[in-house]
Amino acid sequence: MTVIELLASSPAVFTGTCLVLGLVVGSFLNVVIYRLPVMLERSWREQCAQTSGEAAAATVPAVGAAQRFNLVVPRSTCPACGAPIAARHNIPLISWVLLRGHCASCGEPISVRYPLVEALSGALCAAVAWKFGFGWQAFAALTLTWFLIALAFIDLDHQLLPDSLTLPLLWLGLLLSLWGGQAGVSPPPVDVRSSLIGAMAGYASLWSVYHLFRLLTG
Repeated sequence: MTVIELLASSPAVFTGTCLVLGLVVGSFLNVVIYRLPVMLERSWREQCAQTSGEAAAATVPAVGAAQRFNLVVPRSTCPACGAPIAARHNIPLISWVLLRGHCASCGEPISVRYPLVEALSGALCAAVAWKFGFGWQAFAALTLTWFLIALAFIDLDHQLLPDSLTLPLLWLGLLLSLWGGQAGVSPPPVDVRSSLIGAMAGYASLWSVYHLFRLLTG
């Protein structure tokens, strides 16, 4: 029996696998939630500096190779002391419990947000696996779950829904509808026409709220 066959034939194994996968992805989502808004702000500042001219550009530090900052580089560090986090201290949930919620280097408390996101991701992934079983629906729902977790916490912290997260979801949904209709998968996804109407309605509703707020607040 192959791994794929085992996952497809055993709901318990598939659910457990998705639980572990959700914990691991949840650890990465913590990075996305913290770093993506910082990356966007840096990009906006650079664009503003370029638009304003050289004088304004001089006030914004250049981001060179030594200051490279993305979702992968640099390594995760303690927010309090800046010490790099060792791999053994970066195991989802387990490390936070073993360290009793404190940094191994400086002893400062580690925000409960980190294990909360990991636990939420793991629990939701397990629920998705148990609900849908092994198949395309589960993998689509897992992807949606991870994106929504990141969006929810970024919105909570910054009142921001980055296009780099929302637009991929839009296109993935439309592609899934197109693929499902052509492949004849069962149960079928929402048809392309309904997906397009939903996308336009969602955009129009947010656009309306934005402009209504502008009218009311001046």
